[in-house]
Amino acid sequence: QTLTHQLKGPLSAIRGAAELLREDLPDMDRKRFISNIDTESDRLLRIVERMLELSAIEQQKELRNVETIDLSQLVKDIIDEMAVPLKRKEIILLLQVGKGFCFKGERFLIQQAVINLLNNAVEFTPQGGTISVEINEHWNRLFLIIRDSGPGIPDYALDKVFDKFYSLQRPDTGKKSSGLGLSLVKEVANLHRGTITLKNSNPPGTGAVAVLKLPIG
Repeated sequence: QTLTHQLKGPLSAIRGAAELLREDLPDMDRKRFISNIDTESDRLLRIVERMLELSAIEQQKELRNVETIDLSQLVKDIIDEMAVPLKRKEIILLLQVGKGFCFKGERFLIQQAVINLLNNAVEFTPQGGTISVEINEHWNRLFLIIRDSGPGIPDYALDKVFDKFYSLQRPDTGKKSSGLGLSLVKEVANLHRGTITLKNSNPPGTGAVAVLKLPIG
């Protein structure tokens, strides 16, 4: 039912734009409606792709391609690939990930989880804001800590952020995501016998902090 609701919005927008394009419109309006169709089509594609990814992980009962993963290097590689959105928003990145923080896991899944967490931080960080990423080791566990400088999480959403299809409006666009990214992160953490938490920084209103805990052994 929730999936149907998520798909109905962009489908209705595409249908409405297509109907309007059948009319004799000024060139500027025509371009705007074509752009709307492109945007909503991309949104539909993202929802479907995320659903397939999440479904595959939910069906996976145990890790498959287990290898030693250098979490420090993996995070650095992902951040290098995110250079464009970070530069576009003039985000100041504070990186304290050291080197040699290794654990056993499935590289592709961990990579997807970290990408989702970092994308989330970028989307909620304002222009010229700050994101800090650090890795620590305690009690035979690795802690990946990502802090943004966005508006934080409203109280009513604190216990819903990992629910499927639940999403908050992005400050830049006012739009919501597919609401599946953090659900995927939670499934990946569970598969690795780890945990993921997302809460507000202290004091409130100064951003959010995500903590991914992964066992080393």
